[in-house]
Amino acid sequence: MYWVWTFIILSVTYSRGTGACPDKCSCETASSCDGTYVDCIAKGLTTVPTNIPKDTCALHLYNNQLTTIGNGAFEGLSNLQTLYLFSNQLTTIGNGAFEGLSNLQTLILGYNQLTTIENGAFEGLSNLQELNLGYNQLTTIENGAFEGLSNLQTLFLDNNQLTTIENGAFEGLSNLQTLPIDRNPLHCDCQLVPFLSFAKSRSLELGLVGEPTCHTPANLRGTQIKNLRLPQMSRNCSLDSTTITGTTHLATRETPDTGVISTTVMVPGRWSTCTECTCIVKL
Repeated sequence: MYWVWTFIILSVTYSRGTGACPDKCSCETASSCDGTYVDCIAKGLTTVPTNIPKDTCALHLYNNQLTTIGNGAFEGLSNLQTLYLFSNQLTTIGNGAFEGLSNLQTLILGYNQLTTIENGAFEGLSNLQELNLGYNQLTTIENGAFEGLSNLQTLFLDNNQLTTIENGAFEGLSNLQTLPIDRNPLHCDCQLVPFLSFAKSRSLELGLVGEPTCHTPANLRGTQIKNLRLPQMSRNCSLDSTTITGTTHLATRETPDTGVISTTVMVPGRWSTCTECTCIVKL
């Protein structure tokens, strides 16, 4: 009789602490963290399951058919430390997708079909240390995409479709050490200069399998980006409004008669005066 009551008490306690296990998944005490490990691997899931135990510290949802992650999908899982979502069919990570996961340390999103990372998508993940976005279809990384990830140490962006990286894309990642961007079709012109300066100043590791190389222009194809020199890259810049964006503004003045704003900027290897995005080059 004693063992019967003990079993009942333990069952009730477990239920109150963790909740029932999601359909098709299995739950057990985690060995790598303090809480429950939820195994939902290759279960044919099309949405994030409900009824996930509240004390879950490791959740594996890889090899499913997830296409989206709605806001609040992981609500209440404040104990979650490891989340594996690779090998699904995710195309977009929206703002607030991981809201409430303040203790998350590892997030694996590789081998999906991601084309878009919205600004604020990872907001609130202040303890995240590893983020894997490799083997996706990302073509650009917007400024602010990784805002708030002050403890991030490793960010995988290898095997995507990145041609350039915006200046300030990794602003605030003060602990970043490893940033694999190899196997991307990088276009090596002056727009890539701010990123290269950032990477060199932080001594970032940029290669996973090998060193990242230029895909275009043709004269730099195959060149390792760590070996690029500014004069090489300036020869591949066209002086248009796109090139001027993000350059250092040295002086701004207003023409008295017309009121037109004229800005003097520095582009690689030359001075340029821009009036309404029309450049007059001073050699």
